[in-house]
Amino acid sequence: MPRDPDTGMYSLPSPSDLAVPGTKISSDNWNAVVNDWATEITNTLDPRGETPMAASLDMGGQNITNVANGSAGTDLVNVGQLAGLAGYPVGAMIPWPSKATRPSNWLLCTNPTAYVSRRTYATLFSLLGTSYGSKSGQFGLPQATTNEPSGVCVIIKAA
Repeated sequence: MPRDPDTGMYSLPSPSDLAVPGTKISSDNWNAVVNDWATEITNTLDPRGETPMAASLDMGGQNITNVANGSAGTDLVNVGQLAGLAGYPVGAMIPWPSKATRPSNWLLCTNPTAYVSRRTYATLFSLLGTSYGSKSGQFGLPQATTNEPSGVCVIIKAA
């Protein structure tokens, strides 16, 4: 009755393994079932955080709380870190731990050059102009690289 490695589902024992109406429950059978459950729960909820997620975690609209500041490219970034970015002026460039996620109004400085709308990012365009290229109502962002660990990129405040 262990967990199925392909689906992650735990199969409950058949009723005949636990208790049958009109008979005595065997402590040997019951203890084996409880020990099996305890093992599966222990393997599922690793207190050291060493067991990686095997699927998406639907929070059902609930918050994840007490998150430490992210530092690696795959770390979660908390609201406090994002709020700290509010004081940066448009055009500021900073290293950021993830290409996949970044705060709103910040753009990724990539290689090759990324182009963005002059109208949408008018303030940034007024600072950069066409210094990094232009095409069809768009202007280029600076190409930036870092000497930081893998996954770290550079972002620019756009609005």
